[in-house]
Amino acid sequence: MSLPISTGDWHLRGRDVETALVGPVTERIIDAAKIVRESGENGFPNWFMYRVCLAGDSVGSKDLRDWCAYYAIAHASSGGVKASVYSDELAAMAGWDALHMLMHSRPLMPYSVAATDFGVHPVTYKRLRDRIYSALHVSLHDYWVEMMIAYLQVIKREREVKN
Repeated sequence: MSLPISTGDWHLRGRDVETALVGPVTERIIDAAKIVRESGENGFPNWFMYRVCLAGDSVGSKDLRDWCAYYAIAHASSGGVKASVYSDELAAMAGWDALHMLMHSRPLMPYSVAATDFGVHPVTYKRLRDRIYSALHVSLHDYWVEMMIAYLQVIKREREVKN
C-alpha cells in the first residue's frame, strides 16, 4: 500500500485570486474594479452581478433585480418574443428567473409552471429566460476573468512599489 503523494502549489502565499475576490471588498478589489471599468463597460451592472452572484453580498441585490427586469422588458418588447404573447409581467418574471439561475444555478420555478401562469407556450418562456440568462452569464464570466487579471496586476504594482 502506498501513501498518497501530497500535491499543491507550494509557491502560493496566502489566498488564491478567486478566494480573495469573493471575500470582503478590499482596496485591491476596488483598484482591480477600477482597472476593469477603465478598460470599457458593456452596459451590464457587472460589479453588482459579481458581488451578488459570486461573492454573496446582498448590497445592490434589489437594484440588480430591478435592472434584470428592465433589461428583460427591453429585450422582450423589442422582438425577444412575439408581440401577441408579450407582457411586461412575462418579461420581468423571465428576468428575475434568469437572475436566480445566475445566483443559484437553478431556475426560480420550472419553466412550464411559469409559462402556464402567463398563458404562453412553455418553449416561449424558456427561450426568453434562457436568452436573458445567457447574456447575463457571458457578461459576468467576462467580468470575472477581467477582475482576476486586474487583481493580479494590482498585486504586481504593489510589489513594484515596495522594491
